[in-house]
Amino acid sequence: MSVEIKIGSPLGADARKLIAQSEEVLRSFYSEDECFSFTPEELVAEHIDFYLASIDGEAMGCVALVQKKITARLNAFLCRRKRAARG
Repeated sequence: MSVEIKIGSPLGADARKLIAQSEEVLRSFYSEDECFSFTPEELVAEHIDFYLASIDGEAMGCVALVQKKITARLNAFLCRRKRAARG
């Protein structure tokens, strides 16, 4: 099994699919008023690093590191269910 985590573009096809899946999961738990997610286009910014994780060449997860002046937060985090809880 080959695992790779790298900085990527949220505008790529794999990233868009993962972000859409993340949005779908969030909407199943939270109302639109409670859900503060980003579109792929909003994740393209100097203060945001976007990472893609792949296993054996298949995109399996993503996360965005949103940096502020003093703090940073993770956003747009998703791991495909078939690869969850595998380390």
